[in-house]
Amino acid sequence: MPFVSFLGDEKELEALMMHQSERYQPFGALAGHILTGPSELSKAERETIAAYVSALNACGYCTGTHSAVAKALGMDPALVDALVTDPDNAPVDDKLRPLLAYARKVTEMPSKLTQSDADAVITAGWSEQTLSDVVAIAALFAMANRLVEGHGFEALPQAMNDLAGARMAKNGYGSPGDESVQ
Repeated sequence: MPFVSFLGDEKELEALMMHQSERYQPFGALAGHILTGPSELSKAERETIAAYVSALNACGYCTGTHSAVAKALGMDPALVDALVTDPDNAPVDDKLRPLLAYARKVTEMPSKLTQSDADAVITAGWSEQTLSDVVAIAALFAMANRLVEGHGFEALPQAMNDLAGARMAKNGYGSPGDESVQ
């Protein structure tokens, strides 16, 4: 049950987004642009990074939901599960590894990032824009994870995550009923 009474027994973040739609509509639109807009990264890869960052932040709600979205978009379920449970031993493709290392460092100790961290991403064959995309995903989920945890939302049961993941994979992001951001 959320920490705030105005959400009642609602268990999903969408309840907060709908209750305070003027405040959170821009957040939903931003999520849509970052996670589904133009990028060298596939939507599935971006969702996997979102789940990974959420796991680093110990946010069970977002980890579960975005793992389910990544899987619904075609990401290997074993890889997603390994990244969120044992990232150091996950069977990550060599090209993706520096992006995840960058996402981890920008999440856990952003003030310690160096040019060599960025260079590792570029050397692996990614563009500077993709590096920026990873920063945006980590920043987005710093906020999302704190909204969820701060309001007292708990991780959803797997069946609810699977439904939410399938819905988000199909319908995209934005405010409920807003079809402008896919």
